[in-house]
Amino acid sequence: MDIICMIGQVINYDFSDEFKDEFLRSGVKLIIDENDQHPINKEQSQESTHYWMQKYISLLEDYAALLQTINSSSQQVVRSIEPTDK
Repeated sequence: MDIICMIGQVINYDFSDEFKDEFLRSGVKLIIDENDQHPINKEQSQESTHYWMQKYISLLEDYAALLQTINSSSQQVVRSIEPTDK
């Protein structure tokens, strides 16, 4: 049952419909939203996934820009330290 749950998490699929009896016997529970105590549906889960994916992409872009700024600054420092041939 654990393997089925892990596969479902990886591929973002709920196997509880296909394996109702096994899920009930194993004690595996649905994801519950604490505010309304109703199971979270796939659409809400996908919206949440999309939200965090966009946050992650934004963070990566900001990090890349920061690295580019640091790289450019360090190159300017190296140029100012290098001896000139005169």
